[in-house]
Amino acid sequence: MYGSFALIAIAIHCLFLWHGWLFAANDMQFHLHEINELRQNISHGSLNPLIATFAFNNNGNAVISLYPKWPLYLYAFAQMLFKDSIRGIFIADMIKTFLGLVIAFYSVKSIKKDDLSAYLFALLYMTSNMVLAYDYQTMDIGVMWSLIWIPLVFAGFYQWLKTGKWVGLAIGLSGILLSHILTFVIVLFSLVVLTLFNYKVLFSLKRWQSLFKGAVLAGLLSSLTCVPLIYFTLITPVRYWTPSVPYGLTGTAFKNIFQFFTINNASMYLGLGSLLGIVVSLVNFKRMSKFQIDLFVLGLLLILLQSQLIPWKKLADTPLSIIQFPWRLLIIPLVCFSYLLVVNSIAMIRRLDFHYSPVGIAVIGTVLFVGSALLRSEQFIKSQINTQEINYRVVAQRGVPMDQNGQQIYKVTNEAEYQNLLGYSISWDYYPVKTCNGTTLPRIMQHQGFNLANGETIPMSYRPKPDGIYFEFNLTGKRSNIELPFVAYDHRYQVRLNGKNVSWQISPSGVIQLNHLTSGSYRVDVQYHNSGLKVGMVVPFIIGVITLLVIFVKPTWLPSGLLNNGKFRH
Repeated sequence: MYGSFALIAIAIHCLFLWHGWLFAANDMQFHLHEINELRQNISHGSLNPLIATFAFNNNGNAVISLYPKWPLYLYAFAQMLFKDSIRGIFIADMIKTFLGLVIAFYSVKSIKKDDLSAYLFALLYMTSNMVLAYDYQTMDIGVMWSLIWIPLVFAGFYQWLKTGKWVGLAIGLSGILLSHILTFVIVLFSLVVLTLFNYKVLFSLKRWQSLFKGAVLAGLLSSLTCVPLIYFTLITPVRYWTPSVPYGLTGTAFKNIFQFFTINNASMYLGLGSLLGIVVSLVNFKRMSKFQIDLFVLGLLLILLQSQLIPWKKLADTPLSIIQFPWRLLIIPLVCFSYLLVVNSIAMIRRLDFHYSPVGIAVIGTVLFVGSALLRSEQFIKSQINTQEINYRVVAQRGVPMDQNGQQIYKVTNEAEYQNLLGYSISWDYYPVKTCNGTTLPRIMQHQGFNLANGETIPMSYRPKPDGIYFEFNLTGKRSNIELPFVAYDHRYQVRLNGKNVSWQISPSGVIQLNHLTSGSYRVDVQYHNSGLKVGMVVPFIIGVITLLVIFVKPTWLPSGLLNNGKFRH
């Protein structure tokens, strides 16, 4: 099984690997900067950076702590191992797809005990329109990796609902939390709805006990993401700018929810498989189990919630605006209807009075699903192959090419173009609100200091290091207070001026400010120290991993009953 999944993962991405080019995706530059930040830190011996100094314009943005970075390590290591930045991306995608196939297979097998259903679901899900679209049309790596854990979450929830077992649910939720926070919120909402469908479980003390154990384990395993997120959003006094949607918050028209044309199948909407899942479920509705009916209703509910039936534009100024794109909710119907299509189709085939070969069905499914994925990949590549190369230096005055709708359109064909893409980032995400004032942020993105005495900008040379940076600049004129092009989130920065520790303050613009400087040449060494935060991230995670090992090994010294509901499989 593992061998076939490995071959399928290679086949799905082989066309991109063969071309060896990256095509513009909405979030690609953002994630390439993240990957580069980790790669440079690893090269300098730092495995857990807290702020960005090698990427994102080298100004200390805490994006590397506020956005889950853990899936990105695979991409950084792949690039370093194969010494090819572009192909390293595709190889990491292959590994992601392989893991997704394995997780999807064993998730379904844990509740259906049927290899054929599990195999076909894994194929249908991981070759779906939406999964491929997130891989290449948006390259939203956080969502890409969160998608591979959703089947395990639903399988784990089923186990908890029926038997009180909780480890599968905990592992799945942890995987999502380590990948993408918003996906976790969407999945959690779905689990709440499913729980309400089965409200009687709320009156079971044993279910609450097992749920508590699962929540503790999930919290421990996801501490690598949750602890820095809590620190930078709740403990520090910093408030953050919320990205807006260029065309406003709007629901999806029903005519656009399902995309069938080949060229459009690489989209964030549902495809033919999901529509067939609805149809087959309606045909087989009377024979479906209670949990299958719950999934069917949940899928339809999420489709309605992300549609234009909901006044999303009126919700633009509410906390719900964080979703940015209501079609994000479609990740849940994708899982539900993919699963229902497979299990109902297999059930209907088995009721027919003729002999069939499970191996034959598996082979046909493999050819159909993988062939469809390859066809969509080929169509996507053809649609992007003639886009322009970025044969100029990307700077603040001239960023990456965009079309009239604000979509990035370009291709990256070699290492030089790849590195050029890392030279300047247009992202305003995760900066303090007071830094996004229209003058400070553009200035620090270009490594310019600011003389508060005369209002002049100060060009600065710089040399990044893990969680820190060196600046060199010259100053003329009278005594001045200077803003460095480096964000400050708290007071845990050590600042050395010409080799001596100096006092500093956070300026009204949210950057490091040095006071009472006179004319001369200066060398500034900025280093962020927060060992307590790193310990708070790593120690709970290690405890969580040890807990998992104890659950699966089940040593004799373990107190009876402590983890008796931990076993995931029957």
